[in-house]
Amino acid sequence: MGSRLVISSDYFENLKEIVERYIIPCNRLVRDVTTFSKWSDFERWEDLEESLREEKTADKGRIPYRLAILPQYP
Repeated sequence: MGSRLVISSDYFENLKEIVERYIIPCNRLVRDVTTFSKWSDFERWEDLEESLREEKTADKGRIPYRLAILPQYP
């Protein structure tokens, strides 16, 4: 393409290098997070909050937590 490509402060020589050094590692991170046992696929904050309250009620000595990507917080 004639010039270097930049993402944040990283420079890439071509699109193949972007895929190999940037996109593939990002996809791995997303896969790792979404397969983590604390991942929750909730659409609404209220549903996530309710789930956490139920976990806390079931075991008062625990501090429940979850990972989620909620649509209203892109």
